[in-house]
Amino acid sequence: MLKLFGRIQAILNKHQPAESTARIWLSVYGGITIAVYTIFCVYLQEHYQAWSRDSRNLSNIILIPGLSMLLYAYYQGYRLLKSYPDKVFVPAVAIGILAGVAALITPSFYSFDLQTYINYGWQQFRYHANPYCLLVAGTEGFGTDPMFTDTWSLNSIPYGFAFAHVCRLVCAYSNGDLHQAINLFKAMNFVAWLLLAAVVYFGARRLKLARPDVSLYLYLWSPIVMLHSLSGCHNDILMTLPVMTGFLCATYSSLWIAALSLPLIVIGSMVKYVWAVAVPFLLLYMFFSRKKAAALLGSALALATLVGISWYYRCDPTTIRWVEFNYNLSTNTNSLPAVIQNLGKIIELALLHHKTTTAGDNAVNAACSFVKAILWGGFIAICGRLFLQIWKKKEALTLPDIVRAGVAMILIVTCFVSSKFYPWYIMMFFPAALWLPEDSMLRRVAIVVSCTQLFAVTLLGHGHINNFVFLTLLPTLITWYLWNDSRKKE
Repeated sequence: MLKLFGRIQAILNKHQPAESTARIWLSVYGGITIAVYTIFCVYLQEHYQAWSRDSRNLSNIILIPGLSMLLYAYYQGYRLLKSYPDKVFVPAVAIGILAGVAALITPSFYSFDLQTYINYGWQQFRYHANPYCLLVAGTEGFGTDPMFTDTWSLNSIPYGFAFAHVCRLVCAYSNGDLHQAINLFKAMNFVAWLLLAAVVYFGARRLKLARPDVSLYLYLWSPIVMLHSLSGCHNDILMTLPVMTGFLCATYSSLWIAALSLPLIVIGSMVKYVWAVAVPFLLLYMFFSRKKAAALLGSALALATLVGISWYYRCDPTTIRWVEFNYNLSTNTNSLPAVIQNLGKIIELALLHHKTTTAGDNAVNAACSFVKAILWGGFIAICGRLFLQIWKKKEALTLPDIVRAGVAMILIVTCFVSSKFYPWYIMMFFPAALWLPEDSMLRRVAIVVSCTQLFAVTLLGHGHINNFVFLTLLPTLITWYLWNDSRKKE
Protein backbone atom coordinates (compact mmCIF):
# COMPACT_ATOMS: atom_id res chain seq x y z
CA MET A 1 0.00 0.00 0.00
CA LEU A 2 2.86 2.38 0.79
CA LYS A 3 4.34 1.77 -2.66
CA LEU A 4 0.95 2.56 -4.21
CA PHE A 5 0.75 5.85 -2.31
CA GLY A 6 4.28 6.65 -3.46
CA ARG A 7 3.45 6.03 -7.11
CA ILE A 8 0.33 8.17 -6.94
CA GLN A 9 2.33 10.99 -5.35
CA ALA A 10 5.02 10.70 -8.04
CA ILE A 11 2.40 10.93 -10.81
CA LEU A 12 0.81 13.98 -9.22
CA ASN A 13 4.15 15.70 -8.73
CA LYS A 14 5.07 15.03 -12.36
CA HIS A 15 1.99 16.95 -13.49
CA GLN A 16 2.58 19.97 -11.26
CA PRO A 17 1.46 23.07 -13.22
CA ALA A 18 3.95 25.80 -14.07
CA GLU A 19 4.02 29.02 -12.08
CA SER A 20 2.58 30.95 -15.02
CA THR A 21 -0.55 28.81 -15.04
CA ALA A 22 -0.96 28.36 -11.27
CA ARG A 23 -3.80 30.87 -10.99
CA ILE A 24 -5.57 29.36 -13.98
CA TRP A 25 -5.44 25.91 -12.44
CA LEU A 26 -6.58 27.27 -9.07
CA SER A 27 -9.56 28.84 -10.84
CA VAL A 28 -10.32 25.47 -12.41
CA TYR A 29 -10.31 23.72 -9.04
CA GLY A 30 -12.35 26.54 -7.53
CA GLY A 31 -14.82 26.25 -10.41
CA ILE A 32 -15.12 22.52 -9.77
CA THR A 33 -15.84 23.21 -6.09
CA ILE A 34 -18.49 25.85 -6.79
CA ALA A 35 -20.06 23.70 -9.52
CA VAL A 36 -20.38 20.71 -7.18
CA TYR A 37 -22.12 22.77 -4.50
CA THR A 38 -24.41 24.25 -7.15
CA ILE A 39 -25.34 20.77 -8.37
CA PHE A 40 -25.94 19.68 -4.77
CA CYS A 41 -28.14 22.73 -4.22
CA VAL A 42 -30.33 22.09 -7.27
CA TYR A 43 -30.57 18.35 -6.74
CA LEU A 44 -31.33 18.49 -3.02
CA GLN A 45 -34.00 21.17 -3.47
CA GLU A 46 -35.74 19.55 -6.42
CA HIS A 47 -35.29 15.80 -6.08
CA TYR A 48 -34.23 14.84 -2.55
CA GLN A 49 -36.77 13.60 -0.01
CA ALA A 50 -35.21 13.22 3.41
CA TRP A 51 -37.80 10.79 4.77
CA SER A 52 -37.68 8.45 1.76
CA ARG A 53 -35.22 5.56 1.93
CA ASP A 54 -35.27 5.23 -1.86
CA SER A 55 -34.48 8.93 -2.28
CA ARG A 56 -31.61 8.73 0.20
CA ASN A 57 -30.16 5.70 -1.59
CA LEU A 58 -30.52 7.35 -4.98
CA SER A 59 -28.73 10.47 -3.72
CA ASN A 60 -25.49 8.49 -3.52
CA ILE A 61 -25.27 8.65 -7.31
CA ILE A 62 -24.84 12.42 -6.93
CA LEU A 63 -23.14 12.65 -3.53
CA ILE A 64 -20.28 10.17 -3.86
CA PRO A 65 -18.88 11.54 -7.14
CA GLY A 66 -19.54 15.12 -6.01
CA LEU A 67 -17.78 14.71 -2.66
CA SER A 68 -14.89 12.97 -4.41
CA MET A 69 -14.52 15.96 -6.74
CA LEU A 70 -14.56 18.33 -3.76
CA LEU A 71 -11.70 16.40 -2.15
CA TYR A 72 -9.79 16.30 -5.44
CA ALA A 73 -10.08 20.08 -5.85
CA TYR A 74 -9.22 20.59 -2.16
CA TYR A 75 -6.01 18.59 -2.50
CA GLN A 76 -4.95 20.14 -5.79
CA GLY A 77 -5.53 23.66 -4.46
CA TYR A 78 -3.40 22.75 -1.45
CA ARG A 79 -0.55 21.61 -3.72
CA LEU A 80 -0.73 24.83 -5.69
CA LEU A 81 -0.62 26.98 -2.56
CA LYS A 82 2.33 25.02 -1.18
CA SER A 83 4.28 25.58 -4.40
CA TYR A 84 3.21 29.10 -5.44
CA PRO A 85 2.02 31.00 -2.35
CA ASP A 86 2.61 34.44 -3.82
CA LYS A 87 0.63 33.62 -6.94
CA VAL A 88 -2.45 31.89 -5.57
CA PHE A 89 -3.02 32.96 -1.93
CA VAL A 90 -5.30 35.94 -2.57
CA PRO A 91 -7.30 34.17 -5.34
CA ALA A 92 -7.60 31.10 -3.08
CA VAL A 93 -9.20 33.21 -0.34
CA ALA A 94 -11.59 34.89 -2.78
CA ILE A 95 -12.60 31.60 -4.41
CA GLY A 96 -13.00 29.96 -1.00
CA ILE A 97 -15.47 32.65 0.06
CA LEU A 98 -17.44 32.23 -3.19
CA ALA A 99 -17.54 28.48 -2.61
CA GLY A 100 -18.77 29.18 0.91
CA VAL A 101 -21.69 31.16 -0.51
CA ALA A 102 -22.54 28.22 -2.80
CA ALA A 103 -22.40 25.85 0.19
CA LEU A 104 -24.52 28.24 2.26
CA ILE A 105 -27.48 28.10 -0.14
CA THR A 106 -27.25 24.31 -0.33
CA PRO A 107 -30.09 22.99 1.84
CA SER A 108 -29.39 20.88 4.89
CA PHE A 109 -30.15 17.26 4.00
CA TYR A 110 -28.32 14.82 6.25
CA SER A 111 -29.38 16.23 9.60
CA PHE A 112 -32.36 18.08 11.01
CA ASP A 113 -30.57 19.73 13.90
CA LEU A 114 -31.35 23.16 12.47
CA GLN A 115 -35.05 22.51 13.02
CA THR A 116 -34.35 21.53 16.61
CA TYR A 117 -32.54 24.83 17.18
CA ILE A 118 -35.67 26.62 16.03
CA ASN A 119 -37.83 24.40 18.24
CA TYR A 120 -35.82 25.35 21.32
CA GLY A 121 -35.71 29.03 20.40
CA TRP A 122 -39.41 29.36 19.62
CA GLN A 123 -40.29 27.38 22.73
CA GLN A 124 -38.51 30.06 24.76
CA PHE A 125 -39.52 33.21 22.88
CA ARG A 126 -43.17 32.47 22.07
CA TYR A 127 -44.17 30.26 25.01
CA HIS A 128 -41.69 31.47 27.68
CA ALA A 129 -40.71 27.88 28.49
CA ASN A 130 -37.41 26.69 29.91
CA PRO A 131 -36.11 24.14 27.36
CA TYR A 132 -34.14 22.36 30.07
CA CYS A 133 -37.33 21.64 32.01
CA LEU A 134 -39.99 21.21 29.30
CA LEU A 135 -39.80 19.04 26.21
CA VAL A 136 -40.78 20.57 22.87
CA ALA A 137 -43.49 17.92 22.54
CA GLY A 138 -45.00 19.12 25.82
CA THR A 139 -45.06 22.80 24.87
CA GLU A 140 -48.45 24.44 24.44
CA GLY A 141 -48.35 25.11 20.69
CA PHE A 142 -46.72 21.85 19.62
CA GLY A 143 -48.68 20.24 16.81
CA THR A 144 -50.47 23.44 15.80
CA ASP A 145 -47.80 26.14 15.69
CA PRO A 146 -46.04 25.99 12.25
CA MET A 147 -42.73 27.04 13.81
CA PHE A 148 -42.53 23.70 15.61
CA THR A 149 -41.42 20.50 13.90
CA ASP A 150 -41.46 17.04 15.45
CA THR A 151 -37.69 16.61 14.96
CA TRP A 152 -36.21 15.34 18.25
CA SER A 153 -39.22 16.80 20.01
CA LEU A 154 -38.91 14.23 22.82
CA ASN A 155 -35.32 15.26 23.62
CA SER A 156 -34.44 17.96 26.12
CA ILE A 157 -32.02 20.59 24.84
CA PRO A 158 -28.52 19.03 24.94
CA TYR A 159 -26.63 22.31 24.46
CA GLY A 160 -25.26 24.84 26.88
CA PHE A 161 -26.87 28.06 28.08
CA ALA A 162 -25.02 30.26 25.57
CA PHE A 163 -26.53 28.45 22.62
CA ALA A 164 -29.96 28.38 24.24
CA HIS A 165 -29.76 32.20 24.30
CA VAL A 166 -28.74 32.21 20.63
CA CYS A 167 -31.75 30.07 19.69
CA ARG A 168 -34.10 32.38 21.60
CA LEU A 169 -32.69 35.57 20.10
CA VAL A 170 -32.72 34.26 16.52
CA CYS A 171 -36.34 33.21 16.87
CA ALA A 172 -37.19 36.58 18.39
CA TYR A 173 -36.21 38.18 15.06
CA SER A 174 -37.84 35.55 12.85
CA ASN A 175 -41.33 37.10 12.96
CA GLY A 176 -42.77 33.64 13.49
CA ASP A 177 -41.61 32.55 10.01
CA LEU A 178 -39.83 29.18 9.88
CA HIS A 179 -37.99 29.97 6.64
CA GLN A 180 -36.82 33.31 7.99
CA ALA A 181 -35.52 31.60 11.12
CA ILE A 182 -33.58 29.14 8.95
CA ASN A 183 -32.10 32.00 6.94
CA LEU A 184 -31.10 33.86 10.12
CA PHE A 185 -29.33 30.81 11.53
CA LYS A 186 -27.52 30.30 8.22
CA ALA A 187 -26.51 33.97 8.02
CA MET A 188 -25.16 33.77 11.57
CA ASN A 189 -23.11 30.66 10.75
CA PHE A 190 -21.75 32.29 7.60
CA VAL A 191 -20.51 35.28 9.60
CA ALA A 192 -19.02 32.91 12.20
CA TRP A 193 -17.33 30.95 9.38
CA LEU A 194 -15.70 34.12 8.04
CA LEU A 195 -14.65 35.31 11.50
CA LEU A 196 -13.14 31.93 12.33
CA ALA A 197 -11.18 32.05 9.07
CA ALA A 198 -9.61 35.31 10.27
CA VAL A 199 -8.89 33.78 13.69
CA VAL A 200 -7.25 30.71 12.10
CA TYR A 201 -5.01 32.89 9.93
CA PHE A 202 -4.00 35.56 12.42
CA GLY A 203 -3.68 32.99 15.19
CA ALA A 204 -1.31 30.95 13.01
CA ARG A 205 0.76 34.09 12.46
CA ARG A 206 0.80 34.90 16.19
CA LEU A 207 1.94 31.34 16.94
CA LYS A 208 4.67 31.75 14.30
CA LEU A 209 3.66 28.85 12.09
CA ALA A 210 5.79 28.54 8.98
CA ARG A 211 2.79 28.70 6.63
CA PRO A 212 -0.27 30.45 8.11
CA ASP A 213 -1.63 30.77 4.57
CA VAL A 214 -1.82 26.98 4.33
CA SER A 215 -3.74 26.78 7.62
CA LEU A 216 -6.23 29.34 6.31
CA TYR A 217 -6.64 27.47 3.02
CA LEU A 218 -7.19 24.11 4.70
CA TYR A 219 -9.95 25.67 6.79
CA LEU A 220 -11.53 27.90 4.16
CA TRP A 221 -11.76 25.28 1.42
CA SER A 222 -12.52 22.36 3.73
CA PRO A 223 -15.49 20.42 2.30
CA ILE A 224 -16.59 19.09 5.68
CA VAL A 225 -16.59 22.59 7.19
CA MET A 226 -18.68 23.96 4.33
CA LEU A 227 -21.03 20.97 4.23
CA HIS A 228 -21.84 20.90 7.92
CA SER A 229 -21.27 24.48 9.13
CA LEU A 230 -22.82 26.29 6.15
CA SER A 231 -25.14 23.83 4.41
CA GLY A 232 -26.06 21.81 7.52
CA CYS A 233 -25.78 24.88 9.79
CA HIS A 234 -24.50 22.96 12.80
CA ASN A 235 -23.62 24.92 15.90
CA ASP A 236 -20.13 23.46 16.46
CA ILE A 237 -18.60 26.47 14.70
CA LEU A 238 -20.26 28.75 17.30
CA MET A 239 -18.35 26.84 19.97
CA THR A 240 -15.00 26.80 18.16
CA LEU A 241 -15.02 30.52 17.29
CA PRO A 242 -14.99 31.91 20.88
CA VAL A 243 -12.67 29.14 22.08
CA MET A 244 -10.01 29.85 19.45
CA THR A 245 -10.49 33.60 19.89
CA GLY A 246 -9.82 33.02 23.58
CA PHE A 247 -6.57 31.21 22.81
CA LEU A 248 -5.62 34.04 20.46
CA CYS A 249 -6.24 36.63 23.21
CA ALA A 250 -3.93 34.66 25.51
CA THR A 251 -1.00 35.39 23.18
CA TYR A 252 -1.15 39.12 23.96
CA SER A 253 0.67 40.78 26.84
CA SER A 254 -2.08 43.37 27.44
CA LEU A 255 -3.85 42.63 30.73
CA TRP A 256 -7.39 43.16 29.44
CA ILE A 257 -6.93 41.30 26.16
CA ALA A 258 -5.27 38.31 27.84
CA ALA A 259 -7.96 38.28 30.56
CA LEU A 260 -10.64 37.84 27.89
CA SER A 261 -9.28 34.40 27.03
CA LEU A 262 -11.00 32.59 29.92
CA PRO A 263 -14.51 34.10 29.58
CA LEU A 264 -14.37 33.44 25.82
CA ILE A 265 -13.60 29.77 26.42
CA VAL A 266 -16.45 29.67 28.94
CA ILE A 267 -18.81 31.08 26.29
CA GLY A 268 -17.65 28.44 23.79
CA SER A 269 -18.06 25.70 26.39
CA MET A 270 -21.58 26.95 27.01
CA VAL A 271 -22.45 26.14 23.40
CA LYS A 272 -21.05 22.63 23.58
CA TYR A 273 -19.21 21.53 26.68
CA VAL A 274 -16.07 19.71 25.54
CA TRP A 275 -13.55 22.57 25.45
CA ALA A 276 -14.08 23.20 29.17
CA VAL A 277 -11.35 20.57 29.72
CA ALA A 278 -8.80 23.08 28.39
CA VAL A 279 -9.45 25.68 31.12
CA PRO A 280 -7.05 24.20 33.74
CA PHE A 281 -4.31 23.95 31.10
CA LEU A 282 -4.78 27.54 29.99
CA LEU A 283 -4.78 28.76 33.59
CA LEU A 284 -1.51 26.95 34.20
CA TYR A 285 0.02 28.56 31.13
CA MET A 286 -1.09 32.04 32.18
CA PHE A 287 0.18 31.66 35.75
CA PHE A 288 3.63 30.57 34.63
CA SER A 289 4.03 32.97 31.69
CA ARG A 290 4.01 36.18 33.73
CA LYS A 291 0.30 36.70 33.23
CA LYS A 292 -0.89 36.03 36.77
CA ALA A 293 -2.90 39.25 36.91
CA ALA A 294 -4.61 38.35 33.64
CA ALA A 295 -5.31 34.85 34.96
CA LEU A 296 -6.92 36.21 38.13
CA LEU A 297 -8.92 38.85 36.30
CA GLY A 298 -9.87 36.36 33.60
CA SER A 299 -11.04 33.85 36.21
CA ALA A 300 -13.28 36.48 37.79
CA LEU A 301 -14.66 37.48 34.39
CA ALA A 302 -15.17 33.83 33.46
CA LEU A 303 -17.13 33.18 36.64
CA ALA A 304 -19.24 36.31 36.07
CA THR A 305 -19.83 35.22 32.47
CA LEU A 306 -20.93 31.76 33.55
CA VAL A 307 -23.35 33.18 36.13
CA GLY A 308 -24.67 35.79 33.69
CA ILE A 309 -25.29 33.26 30.92
CA SER A 310 -26.93 30.67 33.16
CA TRP A 311 -29.02 33.05 35.32
CA TYR A 312 -31.86 33.25 32.81
CA TYR A 313 -32.33 29.46 33.02
CA ARG A 314 -32.24 29.07 36.79
CA CYS A 315 -34.86 26.58 38.00
CA ASP A 316 -35.53 23.83 40.48
CA PRO A 317 -32.90 21.15 39.59
CA THR A 318 -35.49 18.43 40.07
CA THR A 319 -37.50 19.80 37.14
CA ILE A 320 -34.63 19.43 34.66
CA ARG A 321 -35.18 16.59 32.19
CA TRP A 322 -32.20 14.59 33.36
CA VAL A 323 -33.48 11.26 32.03
CA GLU A 324 -33.89 12.51 28.47
CA PHE A 325 -30.62 14.44 28.67
CA ASN A 326 -28.69 11.35 29.78
CA TYR A 327 -30.39 9.14 27.20
CA ASN A 328 -29.43 11.53 24.42
CA LEU A 329 -25.78 11.70 25.46
CA SER A 330 -25.42 7.95 26.01
CA THR A 331 -26.95 6.82 22.70
CA ASN A 332 -24.50 4.66 20.76
CA THR A 333 -23.97 6.19 17.30
CA ASN A 334 -21.03 5.80 14.89
CA SER A 335 -18.65 5.04 17.77
CA LEU A 336 -16.70 2.16 19.28
CA PRO A 337 -19.56 1.40 21.73
CA ALA A 338 -21.89 1.43 18.70
CA VAL A 339 -19.63 -1.14 16.99
CA ILE A 340 -19.75 -3.35 20.10
CA GLN A 341 -23.52 -2.98 20.34
CA ASN A 342 -24.13 -3.80 16.69
CA LEU A 343 -21.71 -6.73 16.62
CA GLY A 344 -23.32 -8.03 19.78
CA LYS A 345 -26.75 -7.83 18.19
CA ILE A 346 -25.48 -9.65 15.09
CA ILE A 347 -23.98 -12.44 17.19
CA GLU A 348 -27.13 -12.66 19.33
CA LEU A 349 -29.37 -13.00 16.29
CA ALA A 350 -27.05 -15.57 14.70
CA LEU A 351 -26.93 -17.71 17.82
CA LEU A 352 -30.65 -17.46 18.58
CA HIS A 353 -31.90 -17.99 15.03
CA HIS A 354 -32.88 -14.34 14.38
CA LYS A 355 -34.54 -13.90 17.76
CA THR A 356 -33.68 -11.67 20.70
CA THR A 357 -33.98 -12.44 24.39
CA THR A 358 -33.78 -10.38 27.54
CA ALA A 359 -30.64 -12.24 28.59
CA GLY A 360 -29.01 -11.61 25.20
CA ASP A 361 -29.91 -7.92 25.27
CA ASN A 362 -28.58 -7.62 28.82
CA ALA A 363 -25.30 -9.24 27.77
CA VAL A 364 -24.89 -6.81 24.87
CA ASN A 365 -25.70 -3.83 27.12
CA ALA A 366 -23.23 -5.09 29.74
CA ALA A 367 -20.50 -5.37 27.09
CA CYS A 368 -21.23 -1.81 25.92
CA SER A 369 -21.14 -0.49 29.49
CA PHE A 370 -17.82 -2.24 30.11
CA VAL A 371 -16.29 -0.76 26.95
CA LYS A 372 -17.57 2.71 27.87
CA ALA A 373 -16.06 2.42 31.36
CA ILE A 374 -12.70 1.41 29.88
CA LEU A 375 -12.80 4.25 27.35
CA TRP A 376 -13.67 6.93 29.88
CA GLY A 377 -11.15 5.59 32.36
CA GLY A 378 -8.49 5.69 29.66
CA PHE A 379 -9.48 9.22 28.68
CA ILE A 380 -9.22 10.45 32.27
CA ALA A 381 -5.80 8.82 32.50
CA ILE A 382 -4.70 10.54 29.27
CA CYS A 383 -5.91 13.91 30.56
CA GLY A 384 -4.03 13.33 33.81
CA ARG A 385 -0.86 12.42 31.94
CA LEU A 386 -1.14 15.48 29.72
CA PHE A 387 -1.59 17.70 32.77
CA LEU A 388 1.48 16.19 34.44
CA GLN A 389 3.50 16.76 31.26
CA ILE A 390 2.34 20.36 31.15
CA TRP A 391 3.07 20.79 34.86
CA LYS A 392 6.62 19.47 34.49
CA LYS A 393 7.19 21.92 31.67
CA LYS A 394 5.45 24.79 33.45
CA GLU A 395 8.41 27.16 33.51
CA ALA A 396 8.88 26.87 29.74
CA LEU A 397 5.26 26.51 28.67
CA THR A 398 4.11 27.98 25.38
CA LEU A 399 0.59 28.46 24.07
CA PRO A 400 1.16 25.88 21.29
CA ASP A 401 1.72 23.33 24.10
CA ILE A 402 -1.76 24.18 25.45
CA VAL A 403 -3.37 24.09 22.01
CA ARG A 404 -1.74 20.71 21.33
CA ALA A 405 -3.04 19.30 24.60
CA GLY A 406 -6.52 20.69 23.91
CA VAL A 407 -6.67 19.27 20.39
CA ALA A 408 -5.45 15.88 21.65
CA MET A 409 -8.15 15.73 24.33
CA ILE A 410 -11.00 16.89 22.09
CA LEU A 411 -10.01 14.63 19.20
CA ILE A 412 -9.76 11.59 21.46
CA VAL A 413 -12.98 12.23 23.34
CA THR A 414 -15.09 13.01 20.26
CA CYS A 415 -13.75 10.36 17.88
CA PHE A 416 -12.91 7.46 20.20
CA VAL A 417 -14.46 7.87 23.65
CA SER A 418 -17.88 9.44 23.22
CA SER A 419 -20.80 7.08 22.69
CA LYS A 420 -22.11 9.32 19.95
CA PHE A 421 -20.27 10.68 16.95
CA TYR A 422 -21.47 12.65 13.94
CA PRO A 423 -19.29 14.04 11.11
CA TRP A 424 -19.85 17.67 12.13
CA TYR A 425 -18.10 16.93 15.44
CA ILE A 426 -14.89 17.31 13.40
CA MET A 427 -15.46 21.07 13.71
CA MET A 428 -14.78 20.81 17.44
CA PHE A 429 -11.05 20.24 16.89
CA PHE A 430 -10.20 20.58 13.18
CA PRO A 431 -9.74 24.40 13.07
CA ALA A 432 -7.61 24.37 16.25
CA ALA A 433 -5.49 21.53 14.82
CA LEU A 434 -4.50 23.91 12.00
CA TRP A 435 -2.54 25.91 14.58
CA LEU A 436 -0.20 22.96 15.07
CA PRO A 437 3.01 22.55 13.01
CA GLU A 438 2.57 20.89 9.62
CA ASP A 439 4.54 17.83 10.72
CA SER A 440 2.32 17.31 13.79
CA MET A 441 0.66 13.91 13.91
CA LEU A 442 -2.46 15.40 15.52
CA ARG A 443 -2.78 17.94 12.71
CA ARG A 444 -2.45 15.23 10.07
CA VAL A 445 -5.01 13.00 11.75
CA ALA A 446 -7.45 15.90 12.02
CA ILE A 447 -7.06 16.74 8.32
CA VAL A 448 -7.36 13.11 7.16
CA VAL A 449 -10.41 12.36 9.30
CA SER A 450 -12.02 15.61 8.11
CA CYS A 451 -11.70 14.21 4.58
CA THR A 452 -12.81 10.63 5.23
CA GLN A 453 -15.77 11.65 7.40
CA LEU A 454 -17.02 13.72 4.47
CA PHE A 455 -18.46 10.44 3.15
CA ALA A 456 -20.49 9.83 6.31
CA VAL A 457 -23.46 11.36 4.49
CA THR A 458 -23.31 8.57 1.87
CA LEU A 459 -23.84 4.82 1.97
CA LEU A 460 -20.10 4.51 2.73
CA GLY A 461 -20.77 5.96 6.16
CA HIS A 462 -24.23 4.60 6.81
CA GLY A 463 -24.21 1.96 9.50
CA HIS A 464 -22.51 2.45 12.84
CA ILE A 465 -19.81 -0.18 12.19
CA ASN A 466 -18.84 1.14 8.74
CA ASN A 467 -18.67 4.73 9.93
CA PHE A 468 -16.37 4.18 12.87
CA VAL A 469 -14.14 1.47 11.37
CA PHE A 470 -13.66 2.80 7.84
CA LEU A 471 -14.07 6.56 8.26
CA THR A 472 -12.45 7.13 11.68
CA LEU A 473 -10.39 4.21 13.01
CA LEU A 474 -8.59 3.00 9.87
CA PRO A 475 -7.74 6.50 8.56
CA THR A 476 -6.33 7.39 11.98
CA LEU A 477 -4.24 4.23 12.20
CA ILE A 478 -2.91 4.61 8.63
CA THR A 479 -2.04 8.26 9.22
CA TRP A 480 -0.28 7.42 12.47
CA TYR A 481 1.64 4.58 10.79
CA LEU A 482 2.79 6.75 7.88
CA TRP A 483 3.75 9.60 10.23
CA ASN A 484 5.67 7.25 12.51
CA ASP A 485 7.38 5.62 9.55
CA SER A 486 8.48 9.01 8.18
CA ARG A 487 9.87 9.96 11.61
CA LYS A 488 11.98 6.77 11.73
CA LYS A 489 13.47 7.54 8.32
CA GLU A 490 14.58 11.03 9.34
